[in-house]
Amino acid sequence: MPRPSSPRVARRSSWLLLCWALALHAFQRARRAPGFGWWLACGLWVGLGLLAKYAMGYFLLSAALYLLATPSDRPLLWRRLPATLAVAAALLAPNIAWNVANGFATIRHTGDNAN
Repeated sequence: MPRPSSPRVARRSSWLLLCWALALHAFQRARRAPGFGWWLACGLWVGLGLLAKYAMGYFLLSAALYLLATPSDRPLLWRRLPATLAVAAALLAPNIAWNVANGFATIRHTGDNAN
């Protein structure tokens, strides 16, 4: 069995990139499709990506800025993107709750690594 530090085991960055690519695919499909299906799929991949690394939040920022900067897609910012945010937030909620209950251990650990 490979050790967790073995290169044969997927790292968090690998999951982030996979989720980013799938979220981007869903986002592109969602922009052209009626309804909320692809927006919800995008939220699924964003939520899973956030569980891998919080840097997935940059995807949401990028998507929102794109919608804001594209006049033809601007209405989607308020009409559809909130569905994506809701799904992502629902997936991330247990992680946030755990961090709150444990004194934001993730933030402390990240801060310790930064010093």
